Amino acid sequence: MGIRFKLILSFLASFALIGAISLYVLQWRLQAEFAALEQTEVQAALSRSIAVADAIPVSLLSLTLDWAVWTDMHDFAIRPKQLAAWAVDNIGEETALNVDFSLFEILDPQANIIHSVQTGKDGAGFALDATVRQALVRRYADDTAAPGCFFQHVNGLPALVCAARITPSQGGGSYAGVFVAARMFSEARLRDLQTKTGFPVRLIGAVDIPSAVQWNTLEPAGPHIGMGRYARHTEPDTNALVLPLRGFAEQPALSLEVRVPRAIQFQSQSLSRYVLMQTLLTSFATVVLLALVVHSLLVKRLRAFHQQLVGMGNGRAWSRRLTVSGSDEIGALAVEVNGLLDVIETQMKELTLQSLTDPLTDLPNRRAFDMRLALEFSRGRREHQMLALLIIDVDCFKRYNDRYGHPQGDVALRTVAQVLNSVSTRALDLAARVGGEEFALMLPASSAEGAAKIASDILSVLADKAVPHADSTVSHVLTVSIGVALLAEGDTSPAALVSRADQALYAAKAGGRNRFVVDRGPEPATLQAQD
Repeated sequence: MGIRFKLILSFLASFALIGAISLYVLQWRLQAEFAALEQTEVQAALSRSIAVADAIPVSLLSLTLDWAVWTDMHDFAIRPKQLAAWAVDNIGEETALNVDFSLFEILDPQANIIHSVQTGKDGAGFALDATVRQALVRRYADDTAAPGCFFQHVNGLPALVCAARITPSQGGGSYAGVFVAARMFSEARLRDLQTKTGFPVRLIGAVDIPSAVQWNTLEPAGPHIGMGRYARHTEPDTNALVLPLRGFAEQPALSLEVRVPRAIQFQSQSLSRYVLMQTLLTSFATVVLLALVVHSLLVKRLRAFHQQLVGMGNGRAWSRRLTVSGSDEIGALAVEVNGLLDVIETQMKELTLQSLTDPLTDLPNRRAFDMRLALEFSRGRREHQMLALLIIDVDCFKRYNDRYGHPQGDVALRTVAQVLNSVSTRALDLAARVGGEEFALMLPASSAEGAAKIASDILSVLADKAVPHADSTVSHVLTVSIGVALLAEGDTSPAALVSRADQALYAAKAGGRNRFVVDRGPEPATLQAQD
């Protein structure tokens, strides 16, 4: 028997013995640890469910107060017939839908319904019980009674109801009645609650709670959820938590059931089986051979894989691709990663383009304009080339928006962008949107006469578009004012050139708008738009 075989046999025997002992200790320890983890998970689910559910009344109560503490609402509650038109305009079905009410009622001091609206979002035919109305009116006759919410069945469906005394916005005033709002717990709302808690939930009646549940003290108790206690019922695959919901007159009519899957229990069983299998398999493995094989086929190639990825990430070289030898899973993985790198490269290019493009007009944005201006300014100074800059501002554009609306204002801006693209036909020219209604046109290698010709063409082509502008102080159609500046020796930065173009623009506006002013240097020259 060779020494290599002896070493291997001794190692396998030792490993099998150590593995058996370790497996027994591990299984015993895992049961206790996973039981503690499961309890922690249940407590976390309980806390999260309470926090999510307790936030539901907060939203409805806030809206109820907004509507109840309202001078106009107080006046309407006192004089409903005289202010019927106000109710139609301000507290109709559409308004209730906007704030997600299923139902609201305005009650007078005798518990009569002054005004009631059902949105139909969660069905129809809902109404509060007469005894509930009378109790609410009696309660809020006391002006110190605080607004509140409770859960109860409304016409057989679970609902959250909030109520508040109707008072003027500044406080005080006579007792005009009570404002009551309700939200039905439809299937859609329960699905939303399930999404927020992360666990299956449902609302159950008091009679639906299993008799074998164990009640526990809830610390701290939420204002609406739990009422100081909760029940836990353990099933083979689920921990069911039952939280009583604060009902009318403090009597819980509904409870929230949260079903927490016993995933940790399943993980414990799965882990035990895995450890057992791993121990048996490892006992028959040859460590030396495994180390050599793993190093040759896996570690060495993954190290090269990792080094290439790190180099790409550090250098942001998304155009580079992985080169890994072999046609096995690692080679296939390299192919898949290269596919992802293709996607990343494409997305990076698209993001770069989007970051340089104005989404409304599809023109380059201010960032792209500043980058190009810096480049052209440096080239012009270095090579003594001409550079003309036009700053274009839409005349009376605020009045245009006020008159025709912002959507039509967007159309007008796109029209101006089309005009700029139509008159700047050279590949070197750059039209950009640099502000709300402000545009810029960069004309490299252009003289003052060429820039003036372009400015005149802009005014003329825009006039031919005849975009109506009834509130303009300049014309009955949309017009622009243009400031033109030529690169001069005194310009020490792109900002200086932009500043001179802006000054020329101000001069064009001061001169009556719908015109352009060319800053040739010391003396700006004014040219009015041709009719």
